[in-house]
Amino acid sequence: MRIEEVIGERVRARREQFQGMSQEELGRRLEPLLGKAWPRQAVWAAERGQRAFTAAELLALATALETTPGLLITPHPWVETVETPGGASVPVKELLNIDFRDPFLPVVNELTRELSAAVEEATKANERVRLISEALVKRTKEQALGAFDAVVDHINERAAKQGVQSQVEGEEE
Repeated sequence: MRIEEVIGERVRARREQFQGMSQEELGRRLEPLLGKAWPRQAVWAAERGQRAFTAAELLALATALETTPGLLITPHPWVETVETPGGASVPVKELLNIDFRDPFLPVVNELTRELSAAVEEATKANERVRLISEALVKRTKEQALGAFDAVVDHINERAAKQGVQSQVEGEEE
């Protein structure tokens, strides 16, 4: 597979991840980065590996597609060799051993893992708070109903006593 085809496949796949971004839209996104938009035909040719890419174009494509130039030049795992414009074949294993990453990426990855763990803990804590709140509401309702029942019982008892006293008083008169 030619390196231009690798880049083209990655560009097309990434573009399609943006809810079906059109080739025209990608071309427009390149304008502020390259000084001119790419017509749809240029994007089409690029996605089919039918054109070479400058470093500036790779950077602009990566920026417009919110990815890295390293990802755009990394072949899919099933590709065994990549051909250069000069006709040389480079084993993908050698390409994958080249570190295209930003030197701060390990720090970012660690912070991302820590943030994910914190979010997971917060989610679990939020669920516990929700369950406790539900239990308290249920308990409060039960207590309120119990207190209401006690008040009703007390009123009934007083009414019964007053009713009995009224009858007793009525008999005395």
